[in-house]
Amino acid sequence: MTTGGGRHVGPTQIAAAHRALDEQMERAERLGEHVWMVAVAYRITEDTARALATGQPITPMLDAENMMSLAPGCFRCEEELSPQILYRRCRGDRGAQP
Repeated sequence: MTTGGGRHVGPTQIAAAHRALDEQMERAERLGEHVWMVAVAYRITEDTARALATGQPITPMLDAENMMSLAPGCFRCEEELSPQILYRRCRGDRGAQP
């Protein structure tokens, strides 16, 4: 994978990022903490989609002109960020709840 700045991110770096996320999730679960994140969706061109689908390198233009949505929230409970939720304990993995 190549970042927008042209820096290659290989399997070793990706594995390290996964381990770090696992550790953060375990800690948050033990302490009832939220894991805050921001999900951003961008519109891409057909050419970019084709390149991604075939494993070709791309130079994404991820900026305000093609941003479709920005959604801050908790990765664990999937609650949207709000002033009220900042002071509540995380209820955990929403997918595991009935």
